[in-house]
Amino acid sequence: MNMTNDKTVHLPLKYINGHIFVQIAGDLWLIDTGSPTSFGVSGKLAISDENFTLQTSLRSLTAESLSQFIGVRSIGLLGMDILRCFDIVFDVAEGIIAFSADEVDYSGQTIKIEHFMGIPIFTARINGID
Repeated sequence: MNMTNDKTVHLPLKYINGHIFVQIAGDLWLIDTGSPTSFGVSGKLAISDENFTLQTSLRSLTAESLSQFIGVRSIGLLGMDILRCFDIVFDVAEGIIAFSADEVDYSGQTIKIEHFMGIPIFTARINGID
């Protein structure tokens, strides 16, 4: 991934048990573009120079119950309230996700994205699995 933007942060991207995670400060966060709201154990999160205040649960779902449900210890969930604040590049082959406050000029593979109620939806194949 060749991105030279000063407002871009590169973080580890993990694919575990059929879910995509970003590793922030050593902790795994589930990425869920289908969720309008993020939540996390600490109630706060920093990505790049952006600081976010989070709920500690979404309805009755907490980081602990989420972790039990997906079978992976996760500190929280990143939903569209945070994800829409960035231009994001998923580099699955390299295991890196890039968050940029500015628009990213990227020459990688283009994927068709549809929107449902403002939420982007796309189909991906990772290690031969849809």
